[in-house]
Amino acid sequence: MKILKKAALPVAISLVALSGALTAQAAEENENKGPEFYGMLYVSLDLQKSEAQGEPSHWALNSRNSRIGVKQDIALNDKLTAVYKIETGVEIDDGDRGGKSFYQRDIYLGVKGDYGQIIGGRFNTPLRMSEGKIDPFNHLLGDIEAVLGGQVRVDNIVQYTSPTFANTVVNIAFMPGENKDLDNDTVNDTRIANAFSASAVHNAGNLYAALAVDVNMPSKVVTDIYELDADNVIKPRRSDRVQLAAKYQMGAAAFGTIIQHAVDSDDSKLKENAFIVNGTYRISDYTLKAQYGLNKGDSTKNERSLAAVGVNYHVAKNSIASVNYSIKDYELKNGNKAEDKTLTFAYNIKF
Repeated sequence: MKILKKAALPVAISLVALSGALTAQAAEENENKGPEFYGMLYVSLDLQKSEAQGEPSHWALNSRNSRIGVKQDIALNDKLTAVYKIETGVEIDDGDRGGKSFYQRDIYLGVKGDYGQIIGGRFNTPLRMSEGKIDPFNHLLGDIEAVLGGQVRVDNIVQYTSPTFANTVVNIAFMPGENKDLDNDTVNDTRIANAFSASAVHNAGNLYAALAVDVNMPSKVVTDIYELDADNVIKPRRSDRVQLAAKYQMGAAAFGTIIQHAVDSDDSKLKENAFIVNGTYRISDYTLKAQYGLNKGDSTKNERSLAAVGVNYHVAKNSIASVNYSIKDYELKNGNKAEDKTLTFAYNIKF
């Protein structure tokens, strides 16, 4: 573990140094915009209480998807531009995540031109990205992933993104099987497209709307679509999923919703329906926010629910401090029930 940590820090320092060197070189040698070094640091102080575990209320300092990265567009000729992105997660609270000081988030390489963009690597599926900026509790414990499945970043994914037409962009992605048993059916998957994800995203004026589908994609959060292993831990499952997302801005107020229907890719008897609704209201430098979500299994009637309220203080354009309170309820078919309550003081800055 110590060796990994010692090795990761020089790598990160080298990444920063390389970014600066390449930026200077690009400015001097060509007209391409140099590599862009960026990041977000996000930390929260949480008062947590979990009734299922019988644990006492306790305070915890947590890093909330903090990351650093470098990305760039490089003109190849008058028709094609190469694009790349390398993004790693960092843990502010203890500098460590399972023995790793840095861990991979998005990484891809591709090209773009008049006919769209093609990239390959590891990144969020089109269905996950179709949520846009609807979730006002993104990265916190009131996040929509408490009740919505398909919120996944996957390996070995190839994606085509169309040019914008009528304020709409279409994304189509697939994952090759790579001769691995990706769906736990004891048969290795060898097709060029073992799984699919696609979306159509419309963004014009005050309206954001997106329709997305997954086929044989990882579920991650599940209610009816799940199976427990010998240690009573949910096994990975794959699902076919349809999602509709929309947000409407009306002056200082905004209203959002996401609706999902999912079917297990291997067992059509396992189905679930989920939704979230939320609203925000901006008053000067403050934004009031509230969110509710429910995921209900079709055959088992299992339920997951989410309720969250909070207020953001916009310290600057790139920095927000917030106070949030969330309640997550679980009722699973094995008889387990849980209610997690969390009071959160959070702060982030983007650069």
